[in-house]
Amino acid sequence: RISLYCTVHVSGCHRSCPRATAMEEVEEYEKGYGKGPYGTREVSLCSIRFNPTVSALAALCLWGFVAYAVLDEKSSSVFGAWMSWVTDKFTWFYIISQDYWLLYLFPLVYYYGDMKLGKDDEEPEYGDLTYLAMVWCAGVAIGLIFYGASEPMIHAMNGKNRYNNDGYSNENQRAQYGLHITMFHWGFMAWIVYCLTAITMGFLAYRKGLPLCFRTTLAPVLGRATWGWLGDVLDIVTIVTIVAGLTTSLGIGAKQIVEGCRRLGFLPEQLEDQLTQTACWIIGIVTMCATASVVAGLDFGIKSVSYVAFMLGNFLILVVFCLDETWYILNVLVSSLGFHLQHIIEISFDTDAFAQLRPGNGQPNDGLGADPSWMNGWTIFYWGWWIAWAPFVGTFMARGSRGR
Repeated sequence: RISLYCTVHVSGCHRSCPRATAMEEVEEYEKGYGKGPYGTREVSLCSIRFNPTVSALAALCLWGFVAYAVLDEKSSSVFGAWMSWVTDKFTWFYIISQDYWLLYLFPLVYYYGDMKLGKDDEEPEYGDLTYLAMVWCAGVAIGLIFYGASEPMIHAMNGKNRYNNDGYSNENQRAQYGLHITMFHWGFMAWIVYCLTAITMGFLAYRKGLPLCFRTTLAPVLGRATWGWLGDVLDIVTIVTIVAGLTTSLGIGAKQIVEGCRRLGFLPEQLEDQLTQTACWIIGIVTMCATASVVAGLDFGIKSVSYVAFMLGNFLILVVFCLDETWYILNVLVSSLGFHLQHIIEISFDTDAFAQLRPGNGQPNDGLGADPSWMNGWTIFYWGWWIAWAPFVGTFMARGSRGR
């Protein structure tokens, strides 16, 4: 089978690797046996197309998680234990895989960055500002609003990480480290998984004619099996992970709104049950608004909501920039960017290997360095969040990137 990496030259890009220039034919992909696009198992019901197997099993998995979380009081502890086990055993894998994807994407952009995701003469479907607004709101949105101000302060003052508990850094240095860690969590490493998914899906869908769905990304590897039961399993896992990422963002947003209302005096501080009920109501309202925007369509609903949210977010940034210490903010921006670029290789490969050791198993006795659970609560949490969110954001980016 021809390497996907070496066949993109037929799309009209000007830079190509030596092997790619010798290719003359576009790789063809075998179709499945279903009635849907490219042989997928799809049915139509009232103008709605769906895969009954994928829909039913994904719903069963999700409702199974919900039932377990509601009925078992220890479910939260169980999920936490699972996450801690993953961090203990696979921190190295999370870290090195993110680094590999980043090192893979830069050469890809260098050689094929001028190739369009679509026909060579096709124009972008959305303007630059609208496209940026939709992509930004899908990728970060409420999460960055929630953590943008709080995370640097947590890393600088609390949390006991490898920087603020090194035993010699002063407050200014700890503040710089806090910004550095936050930029690491929300910068290149966050967007790398989105970009790879979007590029792969966009290339295969708009230049090879394959369906715009997540299983398509493995078509060069799985062949015809992509459209059979193996692809169905992949789509089921994709749906479950998307919902997991969505609930994380939605829960964080609801907590922020509730906390804001409490600080403004709209909600009492002591009644925990009332705060929980309010958060549930907020989640319900946000879900209905999001559903309405989806039903209204990408060209009207999602585009309009993203544009308004993007403008409001920029307005908030502008207000803070103008009403706060403007020159101080500019100094911090320049200093933080340079510091981050200087230390990005170091932090990208750091696994807190010594800090994660347990007492009696080699844990340092001086009390300095990161807390054993810091990596589990921050970097690995973020990488899992971004990876779970990648099928959704990547698909959305691919859908809006046609002609780019």
